[in-house]
Amino acid sequence: MACFDAESIALCEQRRVVLTDRRALVLRGLAAIGLDVPVVPDGAFYVYIDISSTGSHDHVNNFVFNRAFNVDMILFRNLVSAVTSAWYLKPSLRYRPTGRKTGGGDDTGFELLFSLMYASAWYQENTPGLKKPLGIEMNVGITYDTSDRFHTGLAYGLLLPLDGLNTPRIAGVVQRDVGIAHAARFIFAIPF
Repeated sequence: MACFDAESIALCEQRRVVLTDRRALVLRGLAAIGLDVPVVPDGAFYVYIDISSTGSHDHVNNFVFNRAFNVDMILFRNLVSAVTSAWYLKPSLRYRPTGRKTGGGDDTGFELLFSLMYASAWYQENTPGLKKPLGIEMNVGITYDTSDRFHTGLAYGLLLPLDGLNTPRIAGVVQRDVGIAHAARFIFAIPF
């Protein structure tokens, strides 16, 4: 495979050196303007900054994740809006009491949905709380489709945040732990 030959490996090493230099430049620039970086990333494409000394807000808004990939109602979709270097386990159950078919045909009737998701970061440095566990989320819902393509539904989500979403304990700084989050959604659609 060409990706493992000496030329490809040398090119990757050159790019790694360039990215390492860029990271050092960003870290020096942040230090120059007085922003503290509590954990220096090692091989990552992000930097977490402690902004508590600026008097600005302290919302978690520095994660990166494909926003079009919705796996839940709260954690990845709304609370942190996106996450990088995370994994999740999400068993789901769908039940069609009115005999809805899949794969075409008469797809009318009710569908009941239930899922339970556990989410964790790969590395504790990727979270505001410097711990891997992010949260446990439960989602339930019911949808109804008619033969004339009318679609409606109701969904509810509950998130139990874990230590990875809390801010780290810093002496002299007011601590704000995140609490249980709820979400409800009503769906009304007519596809065309």
